[in-house]
Amino acid sequence: MSIRIAIHHVTEYEFEHQVKVFPHVIRLKPAAHSRTHIHSYSLKIEPKEHFINWQQDPFGNFLARLVFPEKIQKLKVEVEVIADMTVINPFDFFVEDYAEKYPFTYDAQLKKELAPYLEVVEAGERLQNWLRDFESKSEEKIVDFLVRINQTLQRQIDYGIRME
Repeated sequence: MSIRIAIHHVTEYEFEHQVKVFPHVIRLKPAAHSRTHIHSYSLKIEPKEHFINWQQDPFGNFLARLVFPEKIQKLKVEVEVIADMTVINPFDFFVEDYAEKYPFTYDAQLKKELAPYLEVVEAGERLQNWLRDFESKSEEKIVDFLVRINQTLQRQIDYGIRME
């Protein structure tokens, strides 16, 4: 049995006088590919005189592009989501034969497609030292490797479940 939750978010801006507001992009809608069941979603924008165009980014996330034709004195964005908090097994996936053990190598085409995700932008000394703990001297089952990373993160960032 799952717990149903409601998330209510409001962002509000009040200006001293009427101002021209340039287009805004709102990224406050659950992705369609989320495994969390969404019972309802609402987005309310003030002022009522606006145009909204829904788009998706390359990763399948929803974007609401807002255009305000007139000057405004107040901008309010209100979002409500009602969703199930269901326990989901994060290891419910298939692994290709070549990736059953870590470390593994992607084939050339897949490596090219994954290039944006494999790029290391921040390569500071502290990160490099942390990553050394995960260098394998021998092959390790990929699920065991992922569990080890997640357990390490859980211990180091002091993750706690809050039910409120």
